[in-house]
Amino acid sequence: MPNKIAPNEENSTALVVAVGKWKYDTSVRQITPKVMKWKGLTVEIARELYLARDALNGQSGQRKDPDAPDYIQHTWADYCDAIGVSKRTANGWLSMFVPAELSDSGEDILMDQRPPAQDAEQIAAERYAREERIASYRATGTKPEGWTDEDEIELRKRLANERIHKLAMEMHSRRIGSIKPKRDYLSEVAKNTKTLRRFSMTPDQQILEADLQSTVKSFFFTFNDPENRLKVAYNLSMAIKDLVNELTEYDMQDQSREAVE
Repeated sequence: MPNKIAPNEENSTALVVAVGKWKYDTSVRQITPKVMKWKGLTVEIARELYLARDALNGQSGQRKDPDAPDYIQHTWADYCDAIGVSKRTANGWLSMFVPAELSDSGEDILMDQRPPAQDAEQIAAERYAREERIASYRATGTKPEGWTDEDEIELRKRLANERIHKLAMEMHSRRIGSIKPKRDYLSEVAKNTKTLRRFSMTPDQQILEADLQSTVKSFFFTFNDPENRLKVAYNLSMAIKDLVNELTEYDMQDQSREAVE
């Protein structure tokens, strides 16, 4: 089969969104029995491995302090161990796979043979050239000559990870859990139903929202008792209410301090 990369920026963005929606626990639960059953590679397995490797290798953080907001809980190696495939084998399989978002046919492609191996110098040169192009774009805001779909994917992953890391650090610095809200801000907003759907989100926030909705759905599917599921949903809604009210109170106090200064 051909191994052509389609210069389609819209499809590249779709791949970033697909990676953003990927969930570790859900993937391990779904893919492990399939790997055990087939004892080899299928297009479905290859796609899941591709999303897993991109999502896990694209994380920004550290593995030393589990209590820190940037702690990385799972790595690509952890995932391979969890599904019963060596990382070397999984990487070998993925060298024969092209996702639908990047193929000229618009379909996931599993090649019969691996593409010719690149020598170390060529790989290093391409990596250096990509870093130069990304650095140039971030410095000037203009995509330089030779910009590729791979550059776009890498840039979007980095921006999304930087945003997630920044949000985590902001939450940590706000001392969440120590501020008592003076009002129920969420209930006040809920009274004006006409404005509830009037809001905008950045592309990074859209990815995070899709990820959150996917996680919540997967979580509720684990409950067989409807009454128990409803109780859990209520407790979750109260936790969300407390959190956003506290964040709002923090922002209100912060704005008051800035006005005084």
